[in-house]
Amino acid sequence: MKRTFWAVKISEEARQLIRQIYRDLPHLGANIRLVPPENVHVTLKFLGDTEEKMIPSIVASVQQEIESFPSFTYWCDGAGTFPNYKNPRIIYLGITEGLEKLREISNITERIMEGFGYTREKRAFTPHLTIGRVKNERKALNEVKSFLRYTFEPIACSVSEVILFESTLTPQGAIYTPLRVIELK
Repeated sequence: MKRTFWAVKISEEARQLIRQIYRDLPHLGANIRLVPPENVHVTLKFLGDTEEKMIPSIVASVQQEIESFPSFTYWCDGAGTFPNYKNPRIIYLGITEGLEKLREISNITERIMEGFGYTREKRAFTPHLTIGRVKNERKALNEVKSFLRYTFEPIACSVSEVILFESTLTPQGAIYTPLRVIELK
């Protein structure tokens, strides 16, 4: 079994922005486990445990549906928290333009994965870049407030491929390894 998910990458400029946020808000990591910039991505569909023998069929099915999908750009803009400001579990950078295309690809992967027995996500798909997981909401309140006040110019991220990643959990954090890459038109 491999722990897998479908995702798209972010631009190098977005990674630089995340590094800048970490430099500008050094206290952010006190009560928030920060995601290394090289691990940040937009998750389209988390699969979880996936039988290795099923991966070629899963990839072929997704590829058939999305390989004619045109490349596109989304914009990273704004900061937020999930599930909400009063109970922050995740801090993230938002996505503005390009939402429809990300949602469309996510819906395609959801539908196809459901055919393979994966459960459809109950929550509406909200594209975002997770940059931290809050350890303790009360202790992290000031960090979250300063993060939400952080402003930056919107950053473009081009999408020319959709990737099936393996996620290996280690004591030092997750390691993401691309298993298959599907090029868009």
